Amino acid sequence: MDDDDIDGKMVMPGDELACSEEFEAGNCAFEEGGKVRASAVGWARLDRKERVASVDPVNPLVRVSVGDTVIGRITDIKKALAITEIIKVVGKKRDVSNAADGVIHVSKVANRFVDNLDNELRVRDIVRAKVLQLDPNVQLSTQDDSLGVIFAICDGCAKPLELKGEGRLFCKECERTFVRKTAKDYGTWNESFGP
Repeated sequence: MDDDDIDGKMVMPGDELACSEEFEAGNCAFEEGGKVRASAVGWARLDRKERVASVDPVNPLVRVSVGDTVIGRITDIKKALAITEIIKVVGKKRDVSNAADGVIHVSKVANRFVDNLDNELRVRDIVRAKVLQLDPNVQLSTQDDSLGVIFAICDGCAKPLELKGEGRLFCKECERTFVRKTAKDYGTWNESFGP
């Protein structure tokens, strides 16, 4: 195979990129039987200086990174932690490929002292949070005004709650008021995330 024939060309999974004696397998590539092959649909890239054959995928996987803003669903509340299932990275269309549960520590919920996490977040709340760290576990924060609960349902009737002032949510059905650490744009939640 001539290297110039494949470099920059569209490849499919399994297509040969290069000989493994000349190139190592890079991003979206693997070595098999003395050949470096594509593991994703995309454009072949041969780095002749580093001697790496890789693929720039057409529709790359979305991975959570430090600094990302994510959408998550609160799945459990512990004394000082809210366990959060990460659903989406804001600004990305695909689902998260390296999804793991993140945790929001009580000290990272708001820019004020929080003594009771149940007064800020509840199971099934949809939150927008910032990723602070990935290792040893995914740490999240909702301290900024743009972060926090963006959708919540009533604990009693499971109807959507409406914002009635900063951090105060109201259920029309039950006529009950709840307190949450809401994002400044509470209620703009995209229905495609599901409750």
